[in-house]
Amino acid sequence: MERALSIGAALPSVVITNLDVEVIEAEQTVFTTSIHLVSQHFFLAAVKDVLFPYRKRVDFDYNHVISRTEQIVVEVDQIFFQRQEAEIILMIEPLDLAVKEEIVRLFQLKAKWAIPFFAKVFTGGLHANERAAYVEGFYRMHHKYEHALSDQLECVKRIQAIDRCLDT
Repeated sequence: MERALSIGAALPSVVITNLDVEVIEAEQTVFTTSIHLVSQHFFLAAVKDVLFPYRKRVDFDYNHVISRTEQIVVEVDQIFFQRQEAEIILMIEPLDLAVKEEIVRLFQLKAKWAIPFFAKVFTGGLHANERAAYVEGFYRMHHKYEHALSDQLECVKRIQAIDRCLDT
């Protein structure tokens, strides 16, 4: 980092990391002028990892909590976000204290992963889980064949494999 700064490289304007506290603290120390965000993917993965052992409990609806958590990640309205957060915290009430504390800790980092708390955000009208579906839909709409993007990529891979065989 010091070498990059010595040759005049600019600090990144945004740094996105996982939920590792040491990494977050290190990036805040090194990238002092950058905006520090946590990847929503890592937030969702952490929630799922914490709650997964409790998925079969009768007094806990694992799938509903995960569904609400996935919804809250793309929520843009702060009031609705806070209502959903309170609902999720209420749904995990029957679980162990350590689990509740970890979920609360993850939500305390919401300024780093929740859209309503970002000062600036550019999504092009799309949120993370909508981008892939949008790109595929756009491709299908503007492509004369009605094949999915994944089918097209598979065809390209087969063609490349055939070309390699012909070359050798």
